[in-house]
Amino acid sequence: APGVDELVLYFAGSLAGPDMTGAMSAWVNDPLGPNQVDASFGGCESLNLALGEVNSEEPMLRQAAAEGRTLFVSTGDTGGSCTVLTGNGVLNTVAPQVEWPASSASVVAVGGTTLYTDGAERPTRPLEKASADTAGGMSVVHAPPAWQRGLPATPAPARVPPRGPPG
Repeated sequence: APGVDELVLYFAGSLAGPDMTGAMSAWVNDPLGPNQVDASFGGCESLNLALGEVNSEEPMLRQAAAEGRTLFVSTGDTGGSCTVLTGNGVLNTVAPQVEWPASSASVVAVGGTTLYTDGAERPTRPLEKASADTAGGMSVVHAPPAWQRGLPATPAPARVPPRGPPG
């Protein structure tokens, strides 16, 4: 990030919902907090709804967006399904599901990529590919915005074909 003067970090005590909600609240309610925040976390939208996290976090996300602040959040790494944590990573349960908070209309949801560098001392990035299992899909909480209504849904899990080097 060329030209960055300051880096502000907000930490949660764990990946548990209340801790993540607390970290989000710390950013949203920080009058000197950054206008852009990057987060790589999420969970099944329906589970987060059942646990009350969607209802407690959505007003904060709307507040941030109304103030001109943006949360860039990962859509997930498991192809648009609920995940199961295992001893060494995450498994795809194949149950079609978008992740919260990426499904909020008040955030910018970002799909995953794999970055390849040339290995030089000051590396360049000659190739970046969309992750094969990056997620996305239809929210069970939010209705699609007007510009998305009437479009066919992509069957889940959606797979992105590998791309060749830039031409």
